[in-house]
Amino acid sequence: MLKVKDITGRIQELAPAEMAMDWDNSGLQLGDPEEQVKSVLIAVEPTEKVVLEALEKNCQLLIVHHPLIFQGVKSLNLADPRGSLIAQALKNDLAVFAAHTNLDQARGGLNDFLAEKLELEEVENLQSNLKQEKLVIFVPRDSIKEVQRALFSAGAGEIGNYSEASFYTPGTGTFKPLAGSSPAVGRQGKREEVEEYRLEVLYQTRDRSSIIDSLKEAHPYEEPAYDIFALEQYRNEPQPARLGSLAEPVSLEKFLQRVKQVLSPAVLRYSGSLTRRIGRIGLVCGSGGDFLKKADPEKMDLFLTGDVKYHELLTARERGLAVVDAGHFATEKIFRELIADYLSDSFPGQELEIVEASRDESPWQLV
Repeated sequence: MLKVKDITGRIQELAPAEMAMDWDNSGLQLGDPEEQVKSVLIAVEPTEKVVLEALEKNCQLLIVHHPLIFQGVKSLNLADPRGSLIAQALKNDLAVFAAHTNLDQARGGLNDFLAEKLELEEVENLQSNLKQEKLVIFVPRDSIKEVQRALFSAGAGEIGNYSEASFYTPGTGTFKPLAGSSPAVGRQGKREEVEEYRLEVLYQTRDRSSIIDSLKEAHPYEEPAYDIFALEQYRNEPQPARLGSLAEPVSLEKFLQRVKQVLSPAVLRYSGSLTRRIGRIGLVCGSGGDFLKKADPEKMDLFLTGDVKYHELLTARERGLAVVDAGHFATEKIFRELIADYLSDSFPGQELEIVEASRDESPWQLV
């Protein structure tokens, strides 16, 4: 008979734990890896209704997308709803396993599955074609902060979910101003030694011109010294956002009908002309409004996600990008189908009952 570790191990082959974001808590949340499993319940959210459904259906393992234990647990207070839920699961030997951001990013994971269901082709990472470069600048000590600020404002120093990333180390610069020069430090004809910093920042290649212009404007030297290094990138590096194409462009109105058919969202919000032709589509399951700033209108016609904020939408609209907000839950509920199919294919002929939760629902109610 299969054990908890057999089933969760198989899921981690699809979405290794190390692929999860640093802030996430994917993996086995509760339970004994050696516990035998006859029945599995699959849900997006580990709510009280879902946990009770798992217990009523005599499931030994609950597989969820959103972690039951997300932030650090300092106490297990049974008067607290989350504490009571954890206690119920433990009391009834219900193991709980979460596949969250690791599954979002994985090849063949949740975002690829949504792209497949929307019949997108040539699916790739949203930023897979964006090349990066490293800029190395030599800056006098007293000007390091000013130059940093200028480069960060121009878009340098962004790495994943971090901004204003750089590295600098001290050293000594030498130069001799020649006739016709106007040195910020020293005088013509005399060799100078100046305490400087070597400053390094990453940026997208497409932003090179604005980065260099900002550097020259902020740098005190008449002829600032700098180097540009091209970076080799791994095109299949995990990332939750995807970009794909429809076989044939359709109107926004027709694409909305496809989204409704695939996801059946309770509410479907959109921005853009219904007659607009849609061919290239960016998407992120769940809450993907942050990715709108990385969505290039020249490379896509529409961006699909959930939880789009008002000002994120305004910015996208000003840039000429159509947006579809199908809701957080609606874009992720396909998790149940993905995991159910994956486990069925993984354990053919095994005595394992795989159940998609019927009480798994969005927390929103509509009037």
